[in-house]
Amino acid sequence: MRKKLIIIAAALLSLSSCHFLEIEKIGKSDIEGYFSEISSFEPAIFGVYNLTQPIYDKYIQIYPSVASDEIDLSPTSSTWVYYYNFNRTSSDETTMLGYLWKSGYNVINNCNQIIEHAPKLREENPHDVALVDKVTAQAYFFRALMHFELVRAYGQNYSFTPDASHMGVPIVDHVLGLTEKISRASVAKVYKQIVDDLVKAEKTFPEGYTSSQYFASPLACKALLARVYLYMENWQQAYDLAAEVMAAKPLTSRANYVGMFSKTASVSDDEGILRINGFRQGKSSRSFYYYESPEGRPSKTVTGLYAADDIRASLMSYDSYGTVCMKYCTFDDDPSDEMKYYNATIIRVSELYLIHAEAAAHLGKTGEAQDDVKALEARARGIAKSEVTFAETDIFKVISEERIKELCFEGHRFYDLGRRHEALDRPSDSSSSVKHIAYPDWRYVLPIPQVELAANEYIINNPTSNE
Repeated sequence: MRKKLIIIAAALLSLSSCHFLEIEKIGKSDIEGYFSEISSFEPAIFGVYNLTQPIYDKYIQIYPSVASDEIDLSPTSSTWVYYYNFNRTSSDETTMLGYLWKSGYNVINNCNQIIEHAPKLREENPHDVALVDKVTAQAYFFRALMHFELVRAYGQNYSFTPDASHMGVPIVDHVLGLTEKISRASVAKVYKQIVDDLVKAEKTFPEGYTSSQYFASPLACKALLARVYLYMENWQQAYDLAAEVMAAKPLTSRANYVGMFSKTASVSDDEGILRINGFRQGKSSRSFYYYESPEGRPSKTVTGLYAADDIRASLMSYDSYGTVCMKYCTFDDDPSDEMKYYNATIIRVSELYLIHAEAAAHLGKTGEAQDDVKALEARARGIAKSEVTFAETDIFKVISEERIKELCFEGHRFYDLGRRHEALDRPSDSSSSVKHIAYPDWRYVLPIPQVELAANEYIINNPTSNE
């Protein structure tokens, strides 16, 4: 049977490393049978986590650095050189371009299976209502998260057009039939779906629900929603939500800052809001930045910003290996190589300080914006906030540089350039054939995978030039 949306054709609900439900091979009756038991419901959301982890490990944490000015790419990096030089095409379906599309929608479809079957399970299992709600809330969260990652990659930034009416990605808010046709929604509609899902997620969590940073939570909903509102340029909502998260969870101390990245086990005051456990999963990010033979090294755009006493600079070098990114190299895990792993960070408190700062600046609260940046600088340099001074008078440039210093290599930089309508300017010694891209430009988004274009005439590709 011809499939109208390849990304949804095979829904995989996985537990650990096993994919135990596949629509094409097993069919709808098997899925109904699986969801007939309450004991199967929580493992279904564990499967969503397992499907999400490699998407971040392989691509979401790497691509925004490779495509931006943060990275000096090694000439031997065969996988990423096409993205570094913006030579990616719709046929690149086994790398970032095709993998994110297929895997992102795979996660969404699994979330839709959970959401669709939740009401019946809730009705039939009155003593397990809290469990059903907890799982359903997490499904709403991950459906929002994946739509957000997809629209960032395949759709131009929210304010690319005045009303965000330009093409985004397909909104998949239900389990699709194999013959169902679907097209790309506007960026405005995609963001509305993301916001709605995050609001639903927060409201669906059982009252008083708390969790470790390795599971989505009401706090994670607020934090991600603050990021989404930042991208939408809804400054007041971003400001308010960021403030709530900052009040609920403190920054990691300077003493534990490096350990927040270099230790697999959480440090005592870890500021992580949501991480995804990478145990026995892939280690692509770790391999990409591995100090002995990194595919990408921090560029002068990053290293040139740190003061000599900035603790974050210690994560940009290691022993005699020179300039390397150490954010993905842990030292407290099992010494056998196959057991080394990294817990992908989705969002942490430092980002909320920077969201709050940027929103405050746009709201005319320059003093508050400066205080937010000073808190990060004081922590990084081991000095009092009163001792922090800025060479720049432009608060937006101060915030932009602080985002590089604090969030570099964590999946933000390229998207930051796009949403702020800024040009890409790489250092003169960059090995890329593309040193400059003026905004706006077609290269700020990825093409749609060819397999999707071929299967569904309703899917329109992104432009391949500025004409």
